Amino acid sequence: MQLTKNKKTGRFEYRFYDSKGIERERTSARYFPKGITTKEAEFIALALREKHEERISKTSDKSIVYCLDKHLEMVKHIGSEDDYKRAKSHIKRIKEFADGSESINDARIFANNYKLELIENEIAPSTINKRLTLIRQSISLAYNRGWIERNFKDDIKNEKVGVGRVRWLTVDEFERLVDCCEGDELKDIIIFRTMTGIRNKEFTRLTAQSLQGSRIIIDGKGGKKRSFQIDNEAIKAFVDINFENRMSYDVQRAGFIKAKLKAGLVDLTMHDLRHTFASWLAQDGNCSLHQLQQVMGHTNMNMTLKYAHLMPENLDGVANAFSIKCGKPPLKLV
Repeated sequence: MQLTKNKKTGRFEYRFYDSKGIERERTSARYFPKGITTKEAEFIALALREKHEERISKTSDKSIVYCLDKHLEMVKHIGSEDDYKRAKSHIKRIKEFADGSESINDARIFANNYKLELIENEIAPSTINKRLTLIRQSISLAYNRGWIERNFKDDIKNEKVGVGRVRWLTVDEFERLVDCCEGDELKDIIIFRTMTGIRNKEFTRLTAQSLQGSRIIIDGKGGKKRSFQIDNEAIKAFVDINFENRMSYDVQRAGFIKAKLKAGLVDLTMHDLRHTFASWLAQDGNCSLHQLQQVMGHTNMNMTLKYAHLMPENLDGVANAFSIKCGKPPLKLV
């Protein structure tokens, strides 16, 4: 605490510093009327210090979930409707990982553990970073409101975003993976996901009515639907899947990991099945980049361009892998 008198105004000024020596509060006219004595000013300053120290001592009362909710309230009032919807969606996911009791003071540990969990579940680095940003913003809010002594948001580092990993299966690798799957249901799911390039969330939204004739209708990101025709092997796999009591993602993933290790495909991930579909289509020669973008449900062409080098005009002599294994799927889009 520091009490000084401004020579120009003649008013006392009070400054409060935290345990790190950082100025947290400064006030003059609000609490120190002009003309009061030094003794009166010291009495007021002591009362203010007790108030500020009490506020700092209550930092552990604020949980990460509480601070996230307060930040969301602020976004609702000062941000756009889209900003609010995005923040609300991501905060909902963060709160699913939290148990509600973690203190905002432990946000660094929480954020690191949460990041590792998202990486393990193959969440895109860009999505991870959006959620880490919300945690950092909640830390800043807690600091600005005096709930924590130091703004340690910069201690939480983003996940590195690379140019995009593309690992795709050869026909031989695909057959080995399917052969190593335990149970017909897992085999059907792996075949169907590879031959449609469907995302995990999209797969969970499928119903028995999602297949209309030979056309699969996918409820994609942001509620955007897309559809395209699939080959007979993908149709057979779809029909054999019990969508009313389908295998959960955790069970799928556990079975997939066991199968890939048995097949000697250690570096393979579930998302690589989607990469395989796109890579086979690119190599087929009958699919343009624009068509590939539509089939994959990419909102940005840059996401599709990572498959451009596989197209026949850029890679002479590529085997027509998709035709060999799956047949040539018509790409009449609606």
